[in-house]
Amino acid sequence: MSKKKPAATAPGAFLFSVDEVSYEHLQELGEGPRGERLLLARVHRQGRVGEQVVLKTVAAEASPKARRRLVEEAQLATRLSHPAIARLYALHEHAGTLYAVTEYVEGDSVDALFNDALLCGRYCSETFVLHVGAEVASALHHAHTLTDARGAPLGIIHRGLHPDRIRIGPRGQVKLLDFGLARSQLSGRQTSSRARVGGRDVYASPEQILRRSMDGRSDLFALGLILLELLTGQHLLWREEEVDLRQLGKDLALLPPEALGAVEGFVQELGVRQHVLAGQELDQLLQRVRSLNFDEVERAAREVPEPTRFILHKLLRPEPSERYASAAELEQALRQRLRALGHRGASDVAEEVFQLKAEAAGLAREWLMPLAAASDSDAGVDPDQVSTQP
Repeated sequence: MSKKKPAATAPGAFLFSVDEVSYEHLQELGEGPRGERLLLARVHRQGRVGEQVVLKTVAAEASPKARRRLVEEAQLATRLSHPAIARLYALHEHAGTLYAVTEYVEGDSVDALFNDALLCGRYCSETFVLHVGAEVASALHHAHTLTDARGAPLGIIHRGLHPDRIRIGPRGQVKLLDFGLARSQLSGRQTSSRARVGGRDVYASPEQILRRSMDGRSDLFALGLILLELLTGQHLLWREEEVDLRQLGKDLALLPPEALGAVEGFVQELGVRQHVLAGQELDQLLQRVRSLNFDEVERAAREVPEPTRFILHKLLRPEPSERYASAAELEQALRQRLRALGHRGASDVAEEVFQLKAEAAGLAREWLMPLAAASDSDAGVDPDQVSTQP
């Protein structure tokens, strides 16, 4: 029997109220890592318009397991307090539906910015990637070392790192999202050692994929996969043949604007990475994991400057004991490299993101505006009124 999706809520409708706080539905945001419904909402306090938040919801008719997971996620996430971790404010229940109220992070996902860079014919800059890595490492160190009220380690492992779950704010601030797949020793929490593979969770360590014992160093390997891909376009667990995704953007820039088919093909190529990863068979993934070695990383990172390449090598060791001992040690190595490069911090990231988005938007207008003008001329549409914004 197919799973029934909850009915859509009209934008502008008030979802529920708690005391004197109401939540207005703004738009659907898709699904969370376990299929939870994500909504963008606006807070209203005593009739005054407040901030935007993200609501992660599980419907009343959902399975007890799905509802328990959201409760456990809220119990864990409310203990996390770090500037690079998106906050979970509260968990409410209304008409049987559970609502986890989480921080809305303005800006763009690292995944979206990576695609913008490809559109412009390049990968992300070394300083951008190192800064993102250092901030995420700091967030992971906070999570990995968190203790309960008695001082006992909670043993938190994120287990769901992904470029789409790391966001860059308008001032260059980095935020790690969603501990919905996390494992911990929180009292009363039902932990699961089962490793999910394929799709988004392909950013995973060998021990997670092979269902072996894990600790925080598993997250460090996953972060290494992300940093390598941002710097080189190569994913160690993706596919055998190498593709220089930068060249796609360069080739497209040489085409006439009427070449709509090429534009569509380019967009499809940007999305093929996720499609291939999602469709990869388990035995193929296991084979890739078991064959990882120094030469694989060296080949993928051959264009990366040696000091940063050294960091990637240490992150992407198949054996956890050969990686950085902690996220704090990794953060120290990344910040040392950033200082050597003269990086000024979040302000540099904000400036780079602003310029990248402006360049990508300019390319989109250059290619699409003539097409819009040609297709709408018969209908009398003014090309100047055509928007390239989503």
